[in-house]
Amino acid sequence: MSAYKLYYDSKDAVSQKFIDELEAQGVEYEKVDVSESEANRQEFEAFKARRMEFEPFKQWGQSGLPAVLLPNNRIIFELIDLNGTSCSLTPRD
Repeated sequence: MSAYKLYYDSKDAVSQKFIDELEAQGVEYEKVDVSESEANRQEFEAFKARRMEFEPFKQWGQSGLPAVLLPNNRIIFELIDLNGTSCSLTPRD
C-alpha cells in the first residue's frame, strides 16, 4: 500500500488536475474514486467523519474532494499545496 492516498471524483476536473500533478511528480499513491463504487464512497465518508479538517466543507455543503492524505497524516485540499508552490510532495534524499 502506498503512503499517499487520493480521494477523488473521476467526474470532477479539479480531481484530474490532482492526478496529473501526482503523476508529474512521480508520486506513488492509492486512488479512491468515490464515484466508482458505493464501497469507495462509504470509505471516504467514514474518513471524512473522523477528520476535523473536513468541518469547513461540511458547513458549506461541499464534499472536500479531492483530498490527498500524506504519510505524515496531513491532508492537502488545494492544488497550490500539491504542485510545489507552497510545498512539495517529491521526496528528497
